[in-house]
Amino acid sequence: MKNTLLATALIASLIPSLAQAEKLVIAGSEAVGSLLDRMSVQLAEGIKKHSNGNLEVNLIRGNAMGTAPQVIQQQMMGTVDINFTRPEYYSEYVPEFGILSWGLTFEDRQHMDKFFASNSFERWNEELISAVSIRILAAGPDQARVMFSTKKIENAQTINNLKMRVPQITTYLKFWQAAGARPTQVDWSEVFLSLNSGLVEAAEADYSGAMSQKFHVAAPYIIETNHVFSAADISINEQTYQSLSNENQEAVKKAAQEAIVWLRNEAQVDSNKVKQKMISEGAKVSTIDRTPLIALSAAAAHEMEKEGLWPKGTWDEIKAVR
Repeated sequence: MKNTLLATALIASLIPSLAQAEKLVIAGSEAVGSLLDRMSVQLAEGIKKHSNGNLEVNLIRGNAMGTAPQVIQQQMMGTVDINFTRPEYYSEYVPEFGILSWGLTFEDRQHMDKFFASNSFERWNEELISAVSIRILAAGPDQARVMFSTKKIENAQTINNLKMRVPQITTYLKFWQAAGARPTQVDWSEVFLSLNSGLVEAAEADYSGAMSQKFHVAAPYIIETNHVFSAADISINEQTYQSLSNENQEAVKKAAQEAIVWLRNEAQVDSNKVKQKMISEGAKVSTIDRTPLIALSAAAAHEMEKEGLWPKGTWDEIKAVR
């Protein structure tokens, strides 16, 4: 009888903790094995660890849930709880986010880190919560984007009239126009052939992305312009977040912050590995004085503000973060 009572008490003590266990759906649109996909694995493990098992995780890898904008839509509806993506995708709802893909906005990774920890970025986050009920838990820099050219780039002036491939993103097109290049929008899958045939003379990408398409074979001159530091973020549906206990909220935030730190470090490791492989295959890496490009970028950024791509003063606000 005594053993039966003890067993009953033990079962009863377990029921509340089992009732508190919640399942979070995590999804993105990144290819399996990519940096952001690998970061999502770190995130899922971190959530389980920091919540002491009170939070279960359903991690959906790959692009099964659709494109990045489609995943954001599902997050807004609540069918996806946590999303990992690029914060510039939120510019449709909060225009300030669009400047994150504008060239030479950030001086280096440290500058971007400081901005994501600033009151300015917190204001953007509050605007996003208000607009679409999505809260960014953590954000940070991924890999830097560099130039791949079929001819040697000596200085910023060499970029004048350079036939430059850009993605179908307005900020990229406008930035390279401001830099003096002749940008052409070419599909990602066709960049290598375009470089090889002379349709374009240069392209830009992060090291890992460029390696996947063998840019350095067709365009062996690599110029480390670091004109854009790709950003990544982890966000959560606000209703989901508010439904969590204080302890579970802290667990999710801590896991997200740790995952972003992991990504930041891994991005640099991957970039260095890929760069060394490209060099071993004949690529030539150099740098140029970016000062003239920064001046052109600043002037054009202020023009973009006049056109309404992002609110007036956004560029200066970011530059003031130290």
